Amino acid sequence: MPEAAISVSVEKDTAVISGATASFTLKTLPADDFPKFPVVSVGKRVSLPSAIMTSLVRQVAKAVSRDESRAILTGVLLSVDGPSIRMVATDSYRLAVREEELETRAEHLEVVVPGKALEEVTKLLSGAEAVEMGVAENQIVFQFGETIFVTRRIEGTFPNYKQLIPKERETVVRVPSEEFAAAVKRVSIMAQHNTPLRLSVHSEDQTLSLSAATQDVGDASEDLMAKVEGPDVEIAFNHAFLLDGLSSITSEDTLVEIVSPLKPGVVKPADGEDYLYLLMPVRLS
Repeated sequence: MPEAAISVSVEKDTAVISGATASFTLKTLPADDFPKFPVVSVGKRVSLPSAIMTSLVRQVAKAVSRDESRAILTGVLLSVDGPSIRMVATDSYRLAVREEELETRAEHLEVVVPGKALEEVTKLLSGAEAVEMGVAENQIVFQFGETIFVTRRIEGTFPNYKQLIPKERETVVRVPSEEFAAAVKRVSIMAQHNTPLRLSVHSEDQTLSLSAATQDVGDASEDLMAKVEGPDVEIAFNHAFLLDGLSSITSEDTLVEIVSPLKPGVVKPADGEDYLYLLMPVRLS
């Protein structure tokens, strides 16, 4: 519409929308047919700072599954226990866990929230200092400012993610975050048609080598200076999944923890922030 006042009028089953030199006549549907806004009887409630809510969702949302056949994995496990909040998401190929301390203690609460709903809520949070979340039997209510957002609660048992996290680590690599992410982007150009991205760790040279090759297309490699503790190892990951994890790390350096080429690798911030991103490896041929 042109930059001018907009006029809307309704008569019977017709709406007229006009402004400046433009005019539209639209047929309407009965307003009574529109679903009534749900009245939800909320049990437990918790108030969360908007900044913390947004940060946690941003860091775990990429690991939410888009496969509707496993509904539980399309959600985020949100757990509030005393002074801390934790969000967990997994699509069975990667796992993201983020925990943050709250300024005040809150009532214990654990629920699986649809990942898409959480992302929508954080988009709407602009300007609100806090968001209040209430949990009912099969629905979840978010309230902030003048907005009330209601979504369904995902029923089922969330996977026992703690047993997936390696208890030990053989090799630890510390590498500058920006350099690492930029190198992965460059080398992954040659990781086409599901070709994996190789990470080769050399303790003697204190380097992390990235490489990828696609038949009939080409190959690429890049070496990064790193701090390496432990034996040499070579492991491969899906480059897109790896980049998703690196994009959620804001610290100056990133830690890559590896047990073996056949066990999940862990990517996390080196500054102690309570964030963990686990990736299943791709078998090397």
